[in-house]
Amino acid sequence: MLSVAVKLLLRHTERTAITILMLVPVVALLISSSMVTTGYLQQATASVSLVQPSNAYIAYEPGVASPSSSSISYNSFVRILRSGASFATPVLSFPSIVTDGANSANSSVLATNMTEFVAARNSTIYGGIAYGGDQADAGAILAKVLGIRAGDVVTVDAFSHVQTLTVVGVLNSTDQSDTGLIVPLSSSWALWPQTANKITYVEFYASNQKAISSFSGNMTVMREEGIDQIARSFDSQTADLLTNWTYVLFALSGAAAIAAASRVVTEVSQEYRTVRAIGAKLSIARALVFYELLIVSGISVLLGIAVGIVSTSTLGTLFKAIDGLPLAPSISPVQLVTVGAAAFLLILAAGLISLAWLPKKIIETGGAP
Repeated sequence: MLSVAVKLLLRHTERTAITILMLVPVVALLISSSMVTTGYLQQATASVSLVQPSNAYIAYEPGVASPSSSSISYNSFVRILRSGASFATPVLSFPSIVTDGANSANSSVLATNMTEFVAARNSTIYGGIAYGGDQADAGAILAKVLGIRAGDVVTVDAFSHVQTLTVVGVLNSTDQSDTGLIVPLSSSWALWPQTANKITYVEFYASNQKAISSFSGNMTVMREEGIDQIARSFDSQTADLLTNWTYVLFALSGAAAIAAASRVVTEVSQEYRTVRAIGAKLSIARALVFYELLIVSGISVLLGIAVGIVSTSTLGTLFKAIDGLPLAPSISPVQLVTVGAAAFLLILAAGLISLAWLPKKIIETGGAP
């Protein structure tokens, strides 16, 4: 029976070639996509492993929904500073309305130790740092919205009490603080007595977990999202995306396999009149379809693997030429065998499903099942 199937394939080389050409690109796409994505993930994972975990933390009032709604005493900051933290900054934040001339904006006042704050955020300073009781620095975004420049006088309405402050500089910290007005902590306590000796939360750096546990019982302590967490999150999301893309490719392979198998079934059913003359039955026709699918699938997968390896190397060279991306695809023999075998079984399974259509095809061509 196998020899008959081979003869039929050789007899209809054009049909066989078209069927194989339907499958080779999909198999090649599976192979190349698998190797490119695996190489990318290996490089991404290796890069992430080089990123040191952040030792930045936030401590705030226990039981509150978020640090911004917290209120703790300044003594909490002192306790953290004395516990062994390598760096600590108290932050007091409250809502306000900032007005510069005819322009106003709902914003927030951020009161802190200015020198430590600027150093911790690596802020870019345009002008000077506020140190006096009536001085303030504007965050870069707030300054852009209101048109604030160094030397401008702004009014700040907070706790139903309006204060006039002179902006001595603009701070660009590339974080949320750029939307507010930054003042010395002592100035806030003096200008708005309701905030005296209060802070919202403490930002600190500590590598000693024992030091953190010494005060974590009275405060909520959480690690700030550092570049390591962002990188790992991105790496995980990318892995999920590439995995889903692989599933899509397998689905496309299944669709192509069904289309190719349907073509084989149609052609074999047309040959049924010939094989019926020598006493063939439906089981013979099905066996011919199976053997044709077996041969076509094997040839398609082997050619697809070869094309996939070439296209993978070409893609790596192309990416590097376009934007210098040092993409190194992972060409692993084990991976090639695994993906190739999966593609072969998928094509074969899709073809076997199509055998259910064979009796109908035979009847359509005038045969009797």
